Amino acid sequence: FFEVCVRNWKEWGGKRPAAVVAQINGTYLQATQGDYVDESHKSVEHAQRDEMPSYQEWKRIKGMPRETAKRRLITLLRSIDARLLNVRAQPVGYLLQTREGRPICPWAN
Repeated sequence: FFEVCVRNWKEWGGKRPAAVVAQINGTYLQATQGDYVDESHKSVEHAQRDEMPSYQEWKRIKGMPRETAKRRLITLLRSIDARLLNVRAQPVGYLLQTREGRPICPWAN
């Protein structure tokens, strides 16, 4: 379910305020990679990366269990648009109708 919701977010064409994107990305990192590890001492690139809003959010929620972060991400996505939780969403690029104009059901084919 989590993976499908993330895919829906990646394919979603709605408005994406920067603060919301940072919160979602930071929560995604916690859910998939676990706790943030400071690597800013390794290089300038690491130090610059650590100042990005997504990484600031990841640092802020350090200690949150991965399963909790997954549930939090799903809740965030639902607050943006409940359709992001549609696990039966049509695949990107899927035809919605035949050449004759008849509707196509992606789940029946």
